[in-house]
Amino acid sequence: NKVLTSQATVLNQNLEIKSGVTVKSDPTNTGMILVGNNSLVNNDTNGYLLEPGESVFLEISNLNKVYAKVDGQIANQKVYYIGS
Repeated sequence: NKVLTSQATVLNQNLEIKSGVTVKSDPTNTGMILVGNNSLVNNDTNGYLLEPGESVFLEISNLNKVYAKVDGQIANQKVYYIGS
């Protein structure tokens, strides 16, 4: 898992995967999270919004391409990910 703040951060610095990754917002989160690429660092509208408990599958080859952050100012929201 990864604990998120209002600053976009990469899920993992360098972890190769074969088909993609599932990213899930912790069901106990009290706020929403945004998932996207490195453009999420400077622009919140470049992220895919996940409500608590929601997930998304991304077809990618390395986790260093996926960034996440909280939507708004509610810090310490958790996100889980599993690659295949």
